[in-house]
Amino acid sequence: MSHHHQKYYERPDGYVYSQEELDAHRIPLPFRDRCVNFYVPFFKCQQIKTDNLFKTALAAIDQTLDHWGGECYKEKRDYLNCAKAAYQYSLAVPVQNIYTANPWYASQEGVSAELEKNHFSSPVLY
Repeated sequence: MSHHHQKYYERPDGYVYSQEELDAHRIPLPFRDRCVNFYVPFFKCQQIKTDNLFKTALAAIDQTLDHWGGECYKEKRDYLNCAKAAYQYSLAVPVQNIYTANPWYASQEGVSAELEKNHFSSPVLY
């Protein structure tokens, strides 16, 4: 899968990580997907947390608190929201392609023959 042609979800602050930054942060290739701009802050937060001297004790506490908070809660939530939006999009595309290929069918079904124009705007709600 070619990553340089794919469109990324936008962060609310508009920041986009360069390939050099992704390499410097050692972001694994499987995570260099549409949500990479949300994954990097989560990945960096996790690294800081694991470098902590009390990581084993904190890991148990953090898992318990993760529902309410935890050290990387916001970063994790943002990344998972993005991943969910990307997954839903991937499910919608094959169905949408049917309507795009046959606008008459789309009009009979009362649906749009095009995907939402702003789909790649940020999936993170603040």
